[in-house]
Amino acid sequence: MQPDPTLLWGERRRSPRRRACFPVEIHHDEGAPKTGLAREVSNHGAQILTLVPFEVRTPLALMMYVDDDEASHPAIGRVVRVTEHGADGFWSWVVAVSFDEPITALEPQVAAISERQRKAGLLD
Repeated sequence: MQPDPTLLWGERRRSPRRRACFPVEIHHDEGAPKTGLAREVSNHGAQILTLVPFEVRTPLALMMYVDDDEASHPAIGRVVRVTEHGADGFWSWVVAVSFDEPITALEPQVAAISERQRKAGLLD
C-alpha cells in the first residue's frame, strides 16, 4: 500500500497534517472578523495565513470553508505560534491554531480537497 502523499507528519504532532488551501473566517474579541487561508490542517490544529498577526494564546473562533459549497465548518481554538511569512507577500503571517476539540468530522472533506489540489499541481 502506497503512503498517502497528502499526509505530513511532524515530530510533535498528535495527528497527521494535510496540505490543503481553503478560506477561513477568523473571529476574535477585537472587532470585525478577519480573512485567512488555511495552509495545513490536522484534526487538532491548523496553520492559517493571515494579513495581520494575532497574539499567542488569543482565543479564536474559525469558520472554515472546506468544500466548494458555501457551508462553513466551525472550530474553536487558541493561537499557539505566530511567524512572519514574508514582508512583500499578501499573506504576511502564519498563525498556528490548536483546536479545543478535534475536528475529526471534517477529515474526509479536508482529505478530498487536499488530494484534488495535489493532483492539480496546486500544492508543493
